[in-house]
Amino acid sequence: MKKILAVLTVAFLMMGLAACASKPPNSIGKTSASESGTTSDESRTATEDTGSDESSEDTDEVILTGSSGTSETTVATASTTEKSNNKISLSYEKQATDILRQDNDLTRRLVYFKITNNNKVAVKDSYLYYKENGKAVKREIGLIYMNTKVVYETLWIDASFKGNLDGTIKNSAGTVLWEGTLSIQPPSSSYTVPKSSITALSDIKPMMLRGANYFNRYKCWGNDWSQSDFTKEWTADFKDFTEKLNVNTIRAFTIFKEPLRLQGYTPRSETLLKLCNFVEIAGKNKVKLLMCLYGGDPAISENMGDNLRFIRGIVEPFQNDGRILMWDLINEPDPDIQANYPWGDLGSGGYLDTFIKTMYPKLQNELAPKHVTCIGTGFKIEKLNKIGITSQVGSFHGYIPSDLPSSRVANSWRTAADTFWNGKKGAFMLQEWGYPSEDKNGVEDEAYQLKVYEGYLPAFRTLYEEGYNILGSYQWCIYDYPPVTNIVVIERKNGLIKEDGTVKPAGKYLAEFYKEFAKKVPAPWD
Repeated sequence: MKKILAVLTVAFLMMGLAACASKPPNSIGKTSASESGTTSDESRTATEDTGSDESSEDTDEVILTGSSGTSETTVATASTTEKSNNKISLSYEKQATDILRQDNDLTRRLVYFKITNNNKVAVKDSYLYYKENGKAVKREIGLIYMNTKVVYETLWIDASFKGNLDGTIKNSAGTVLWEGTLSIQPPSSSYTVPKSSITALSDIKPMMLRGANYFNRYKCWGNDWSQSDFTKEWTADFKDFTEKLNVNTIRAFTIFKEPLRLQGYTPRSETLLKLCNFVEIAGKNKVKLLMCLYGGDPAISENMGDNLRFIRGIVEPFQNDGRILMWDLINEPDPDIQANYPWGDLGSGGYLDTFIKTMYPKLQNELAPKHVTCIGTGFKIEKLNKIGITSQVGSFHGYIPSDLPSSRVANSWRTAADTFWNGKKGAFMLQEWGYPSEDKNGVEDEAYQLKVYEGYLPAFRTLYEEGYNILGSYQWCIYDYPPVTNIVVIERKNGLIKEDGTVKPAGKYLAEFYKEFAKKVPAPWD
């Protein structure tokens, strides 16, 4: 929806091709301004240091410790003991509240550590090796540029672990970049993300997802997570739209601006606690979450180091959490309008292609192997096929700027699904669609919005009856935008619920349609 003005004029022409176990804290502490900056991409140089500490041992098996009997001297800090000839330094970073995750065998704890790179050595193709309960662990370290002084990384350990964690960081050439001991302190307080049954793709039947796109109606577009606590607002919203619209799933965005993340793009623990709170409120209201990781630009970083830290930081706490229905890598990477962006146009062989080809397989196979994953393609979905990536679920954003007959709407969406799956009826969803209740001049026209919906919604029924695997609908969007200056006129009234809480005629029509399919195709979590 971020490009709605362009979309409203060209989208139809393109169609043919185209819970937590413990109560969350009510207040999150303020963050330090000195920790919120990121290094300029323009000044970075990713030259790898070859070093002289080469090891002949297999890096997948060897675990070096700080007490290995070598002749090098060691340097002790408050949280670390490490070799004096290390090329980088590590220090344990204590959090006000630690995040725990229930796994199959035990509960694990998310640990933050800071990497200081005073020697200006590129950390590239590198891994941290350590042991957890006697078992060797290998964790990727995202790229750190030569002139990046500080990056924050994370690892997971047995929550019952206390004391010193011995480890080493080596690159693919066998160069030892760091060897030492992290002194991990017990948590001051903790918050546990529970393990729960995850919905498999095979369990999602056609038209089971009665969805809508959601943003914080009080502070939207990147400010959704800005307050220390949104519990009151989110609780009111979820109760409101589930009762009024018969919604059982929403799509939301982790637009974590710089104050919400640390250097290196790692989300702050305070930020993740807000997300935990959001997930818990959704679970209490029987709403499954489709979380879009990048509602805006990904970080421009060779080898995806910053992107790895960002995505991993968000996804890993919820690896066993069934309240998350699906992870969406990025919103609308495919319109031609992107050609003028620094990241390039999808399918052009540029950075955006590298981002998707690198991070989507990592998301699907490594970071969220139990969850359904997708890419939020909007309008020219054949571009995704061009780079050789097919997400588990196809996505299309359909903004049709007129009251077309339902048969023509259905044909457009049918074409989109056929294009994505090359004629096969694979899993597909209309991830965004809708129309505002005012015209470009700001004149209210709720009757016209209703007319558009009367063309859209029967099209879903048509494809459902034809046997298309249309998993569902995510209407854009639940609420009208709050009165802010940076939202164009034609976008601000796409909502179905007004600021005063009344439901527009199109919203009532959607609610009845969703009620029909709730009876036909009830979801296990309804």
